[in-house]
Amino acid sequence: MGFDTSNHLSHLLPQARWKHAIIGFMNRLCFTISLLLLVSGIFIPDRTFAQAAILIEPFPVSWDPVTETGSFPIAFSSTQPIAGFQFDVVFESPTGLLVDACCGIAETYGYDIGTGSSTVLGFSITLTEIPPTPAGFLLDITIASTNGIPDFGSICLQNPIFADVNGNSIPAAIGPCWPQPGSFRRGDLLRTSTRVL
Repeated sequence: MGFDTSNHLSHLLPQARWKHAIIGFMNRLCFTISLLLLVSGIFIPDRTFAQAAILIEPFPVSWDPVTETGSFPIAFSSTQPIAGFQFDVVFESPTGLLVDACCGIAETYGYDIGTGSSTVLGFSITLTEIPPTPAGFLLDITIASTNGIPDFGSICLQNPIFADVNGNSIPAAIGPCWPQPGSFRRGDLLRTSTRVL
């Protein structure tokens, strides 16, 4: 005696179609979410700037042929108080020399500022905080060249370390090297595409 499966399977067909439709919908949903994530990655190429509480970047160098030195300000924007900072100044060419750092809002708040072979350090012995600043100049950097001419190539800032009065690290991001153009340039410290300096 044979077993007729046609009647037994017929009631499963609508369920199979329904499950297939659900799987197809989920696949399309996953594809759409992946596409949205990809598009958001295209339109927000670097989330570091959006997440950072402090943004710094080098401004153009002003070269003095008489003293054979140059200087440039470090532009910055902060949403948190700063109690100390450190970063490196790196030259594309080995002829570039870091000479000194001074002035700016760091000096205004009585910070001790020092430089090493490539490092700039600023702190307050009295733990005076630099308040949140929408846009300003942190300090000025003085540079020189081993051959007396400004052939040091691009100048980059690297390894930023910023801290609050309790010694906690503050997220910081760095703009593009000078003189190369970038997405965060010349006064757009508020990230509004409007020059404020």
